[in-house]
Amino acid sequence: MVADGAEARALDDFAHTSGADRALSLPYWAVTTTAVRVITHTTPPPPLDELVPQIAPRPLLLVQSNDSAETSLAPVWARIDGRKGVLWHVDAEHTKGLADHPRAYERRVVGLFDRALLRS
Repeated sequence: MVADGAEARALDDFAHTSGADRALSLPYWAVTTTAVRVITHTTPPPPLDELVPQIAPRPLLLVQSNDSAETSLAPVWARIDGRKGVLWHVDAEHTKGLADHPRAYERRVVGLFDRALLRS
């Protein structure tokens, strides 16, 4: 699995932020996630800290850009996963790693899939 720009998908995920990130983003995301649930008549998804451990033993690559939410949260998801080499920081804006660094991106992503498929 490759997750480029993984930040948060549920309000519970923001519990892992701190300082200004938490103070500034939590009210916005509380309103946004509540509005989505009301409009779509859905329940909130499970927090990522519950889902990330379920990925193993399948390979995982978290592509982290310079985006403040990613720099705050992607290392949390990598720590929860616990495997070495899961987190890759790319010097780019949110989800622009492929556009800004195509060769390095291809090497990382295709390399992950090659190793995963050859191991099967």
